[in-house]
Amino acid sequence: MQPRKTARTTASVCGSKELAALLAFVLVLRGAALPAAQAELPDDDKERLFREQYDRAESEYNAKNYQAAVPRLQAAFAIEPLPQILFNIAQAYRKLFLYSDARVYYELYRSTAKDIPQPEQASLDRHIAEMRELERAAQTPKVIEKTKFLLLRSEKPPPRWLRPVGLAAGLTGLGALGGGIALLALHGTCTGPAVAPALECAQVYNTRLPGAVVAVAGGGLLVLGITLVALSAKRPARPVLTETQELPSEDGLLPVLPARPPASREPPPGPLRR
Repeated sequence: MQPRKTARTTASVCGSKELAALLAFVLVLRGAALPAAQAELPDDDKERLFREQYDRAESEYNAKNYQAAVPRLQAAFAIEPLPQILFNIAQAYRKLFLYSDARVYYELYRSTAKDIPQPEQASLDRHIAEMRELERAAQTPKVIEKTKFLLLRSEKPPPRWLRPVGLAAGLTGLGALGGGIALLALHGTCTGPAVAPALECAQVYNTRLPGAVVAVAGGGLLVLGITLVALSAKRPARPVLTETQELPSEDGLLPVLPARPPASREPPPGPLRR
């Protein structure tokens, strides 16, 4: 990290000045700069205004209301131009899918911040590369973009064999159920005419068990057949067209204000990270 800083050329320094000038132009256009009268405020009032703007921006960001967080962050930067706020503005733009604006603020932060740790520098480079890639993807033809982000969900129609199989099973089950009921009704009746003089049957039918088995099997086949026929009559739902978009990785804001200890009375503002 340190050799890269010592090897900066005059062109890179000029590029930093151009990025800083671009930042000032962007803030003027966005209306984030404070009125000239506020520039002459005492340091305590400026500190209070800065904390008010940044606290509101942080609340909006944590509530995922990134559109409202951006002007608050820009207003805070206009009061106190801390480089970390540039990174936080880029984060908000990235969550709004405004990749070009996010890339500009990432590069502004890289150009104005000093002594960026090596892990943070590597993460920043990945962010900038990702924003450039997403910028190029956003500039592709609309047909390709829609093909990439549109998802068609549809249900397959039921198989054609459900109806004939269901009808066959239902008719077979109905016949078996009738046969089983007939066997149950035949149980205990004489196999032939009664013999005189006792007028008692010599033999009777014992069909309770087979009748019950056939009736149960027939009832099951009948239920199966009705179910298959009902499934074959079901119509598939209409195709649903949904649009999907991948959200960037969840990253938070860089710390700007120190953590406030819990107290009944708010302590005076501490020194900000510069």
